[in-house]
Amino acid sequence: MKIEKIKADPPFDLVYYMSVSGSGRVEQRLLEGLESKWKKWKGRLQAYKLTPDVQASNGGALPTDGYLLAWLDKDIEEEIERIYQNDPADGMPFHNLAITLVMGTARAMVHQVGEGACAPLPEPDADILAAFKSLGLEWNPAGRVDRQFAVFTPMPYRDGCPICYMRNGCPSSTVR
Repeated sequence: MKIEKIKADPPFDLVYYMSVSGSGRVEQRLLEGLESKWKKWKGRLQAYKLTPDVQASNGGALPTDGYLLAWLDKDIEEEIERIYQNDPADGMPFHNLAITLVMGTARAMVHQVGEGACAPLPEPDADILAAFKSLGLEWNPAGRVDRQFAVFTPMPYRDGCPICYMRNGCPSSTVR
């Protein structure tokens, strides 16, 4: 499995944030706090393209589709938890900001994610699980990596629901 670090620099999209948060408006004081955290957290965003090793019949490597894996470091999770502990009402906007940052990365890297508002979650094979492990991540039986704010999806986009690990439990699934 080829593991390639990629530069993730998603722009802050207030409309998308409001969609994620379910909010119709954002007060100026909160917007300033969100902007500050966005800038800080973007520097802690990890993004990789995972590409399976595929050999052509003549022994040469074949180009192949891969996967986007992006997540925020554990210290961001802990920071958000501290905000929640101080005031749960303040914690939710920053929780939503972290989701927006990770999903904004997926939207920027895999444009169909933004168009369809879905990032299908493929079931990882042994090679992908090994790649996760080499990056310090674990896949859990619930169907996600051990980071609260993470996305793992095909890059480029392909197939949507038919390949998604969550298809049976997803409220938006079109293949149930």
